[in-house]
Amino acid sequence: LLLLLIGLIAGWVAFSAWMADGFGALVPGGVIRSVSFSTLLFMLGGIVLLHALWIGFLSLPMRRDAA
Repeated sequence: LLLLLIGLIAGWVAFSAWMADGFGALVPGGVIRSVSFSTLLFMLGGIVLLHALWIGFLSLPMRRDAA
């Protein structure tokens, strides 16, 4: 969850910088770095979260029918 949150915050910072420029032309290097960082953290956070849910599901004990 921390990776997702940091990714969203970094994305919001990049969006705010773009908004401060009036949604016009930006410096390509800085914007691509910040958006790439944000996307990387957001995707890694999602992958970690899905894997944690999957591992949690696989570790549930099996129910055996007492027949």
